[in-house]
Amino acid sequence: EQRLRDVYLRGYRAAIEAGARLVMTSFNTVGGIPATGNRHLMQDILRDEFGFDGVLISDFGAVKELISHGVAADETQAANLSIHAGVDIEMMTLCYMHTLEALVESGAVDERLIDASVLRILQLKNELGLFEHPFRGADEEREKEVVFSEEHRAVARRVTAESLVLLRNNDSILPLKESQSVALLGPAAQSPDVLGAWSWRGRTDRAVTLMQGLREHALACDASIALKVRTTEERCDYFIPTESVVAESVELAKRSDVVVLALGELSTMSGEASSRSNIRLPKGQVALFNAVHQVNPHIVVVLFNGRPLDLHDIEAADAVLEAWYPGTEGGSAIADVLYGEVNPSGKVTMSFPESAGQIPIYYDEDNTGRPYEQAPNEKYVSKYLDVSNYAAYPFGFGLSYSRFTYGSLETSGNGFSTEHPVTISVNITNDSDVDGVEIAQLYVRDLVGEVVRPVKQLKGFQRVALAAGETTRVDFELEENDVRYVHLDDSMQSDPGDFLVWVGGNSRDLSEPIRLHLE
Repeated sequence: EQRLRDVYLRGYRAAIEAGARLVMTSFNTVGGIPATGNRHLMQDILRDEFGFDGVLISDFGAVKELISHGVAADETQAANLSIHAGVDIEMMTLCYMHTLEALVESGAVDERLIDASVLRILQLKNELGLFEHPFRGADEEREKEVVFSEEHRAVARRVTAESLVLLRNNDSILPLKESQSVALLGPAAQSPDVLGAWSWRGRTDRAVTLMQGLREHALACDASIALKVRTTEERCDYFIPTESVVAESVELAKRSDVVVLALGELSTMSGEASSRSNIRLPKGQVALFNAVHQVNPHIVVVLFNGRPLDLHDIEAADAVLEAWYPGTEGGSAIADVLYGEVNPSGKVTMSFPESAGQIPIYYDEDNTGRPYEQAPNEKYVSKYLDVSNYAAYPFGFGLSYSRFTYGSLETSGNGFSTEHPVTISVNITNDSDVDGVEIAQLYVRDLVGEVVRPVKQLKGFQRVALAAGETTRVDFELEENDVRYVHLDDSMQSDPGDFLVWVGGNSRDLSEPIRLHLE
């Protein structure tokens, strides 16, 4: 219960306090009870405690799935559990339609429950203006003007470029130079599958592929440069590239200064209903990488994927650019970053493991009774025998073409309290000749708490633009309510005592900590 409230429910409560008017029940169980039939979760917590008076809708088929979960024998029992849990709308299955009337007539369901659900739905429709405008802004002519407009494409291109994460850049192989010849290889090189699993109505035929993006960039510079970007005639398969594709790829790699190898997952390989026990790249892609690397070690890998991957099969790559599923303007945005038109500034929001055996791996883990760091050479400490304890790329990590250095932390005082926050300041310098953007991150650790506290938690971040050679002072304010958490009595409060504070560019590479006292 403590972890449920401290870790999971906080985000939902914040969304409700921000004005969310519709909540969907999840498929999973909480405390052994499926959420769709979980009266404690939906009535006691969501409605009574959080004060949510909006509409509660089931996920796709979740009401009838109470039968499969084994908490309902039939549609009647499933409907009874769901309506008493406060579910106003049953999505896609028909348990309510088939059985609610009889349940009311038998007295098993109070008709006032039905009235309350109907009223909430009508109120939401009224708030949305659907009685006056049933189609609410749906306009086919307006759609033709807006969707794929140049204005929106420009925004998509900028946002995508800012979301790319540079994971590796050995010997500053990136950005590419227009004078270099480039072999663009791999299954994602010419693929329009860049929208991701849940863009199921997306127009892949309107998406910019990586090949299109690179060639358009080259043409914009000089028509002759476009001839230096070459790819295979045959499309490369994501799983088993043909012998002819591998042979042509190797030949192109031999004749090129740099290889850009586009690897990753099909959109159907990640997202909902796409779990994988092995999050390494498909064997065929690894074989292609190795074949190319034998003739040209100057490889830039561009990854298209929806989850953190185990990347140890491509450790020999000089650079790795994480593109995720970059969207309609993906190819153009990636070209902008590869050629330095945009300096990468994205940071990973999940840790990349060294091995799937480390999962779950996350930066804000609890400490143990025998922390590895206190005695790394001892046997009986919390450690792996065959891999590192740490992520390959930790939460908050992302490189830049600039080089940022952090000064020592300064504070406005030695402590903070409910009435008096403390300011943590640091000078950040762009110690390079390239303008860039750094995302400075503030981490805090509660050293002694009633409940075991994480080894560090992100409490603030700032996006800081720095010209080449520029130094700027960044201030973070830490308040008492920033370090509150759910205690054993379910109260949200802080622990008086000492805290450690760091600032840095990711959750691993941080400044020397300072100690602050909370009165």
